Amino acid sequence: MSDRTPADNLNYKKRRRPWESFKLRSDNKLIGEPQTFAIEYSVVKFLGYIPYGGCRLWFDGKFLGDIEDFTLLTAVEAFLSPIIEKKDSFRLDASFLNFSEFDIFERMKNGEINGHSYLPIEGFDAFYNYVYYQKDFFYFLWMLDPDMKDWEEYKNFPTDFFSAKVSIYTYEHVVLEFRKNLGKMCPQILF
Repeated sequence: MSDRTPADNLNYKKRRRPWESFKLRSDNKLIGEPQTFAIEYSVVKFLGYIPYGGCRLWFDGKFLGDIEDFTLLTAVEAFLSPIIEKKDSFRLDASFLNFSEFDIFERMKNGEINGHSYLPIEGFDAFYNYVYYQKDFFYFLWMLDPDMKDWEEYKNFPTDFFSAKVSIYTYEHVVLEFRKNLGKMCPQILF
């Protein structure tokens, strides 16, 4: 259970936003709109025929992921796509609908709510990140793991709690475009 009050949550929103210094890199590919939902990625090499590189997601102008922590891009897609098909299994129980997003996040992190970890893979594993579904929207909740904030590669990352709401239509459109781009790069993989 969180010791944070609603006033504390409001003060979080009024503080300077440290993620504003994180800009899209011009050499990366971008699918979608960072102010809504987007996937930013780069391919640094191929392992066999599988694209390997950096990836991060953008929600409401805020990012999730470390684009410098490389991963198999097909692994990222393998976590993003099934959420569309299995959205009903991500539905939040109605008894939690009156909770703040931060309280839902804390309860998922502590196992009090059956949380759905969103991306437990390289590039995203330094973050607590969860997703749930409600009324035609996916809700994403994330925060850098406090144990990581002193690591050199995460010193400039924001440590605030973030949340975003994305329509299923927007999410599906962006993820399917990402999948299509990966398919063009590695046609040997059947998507």
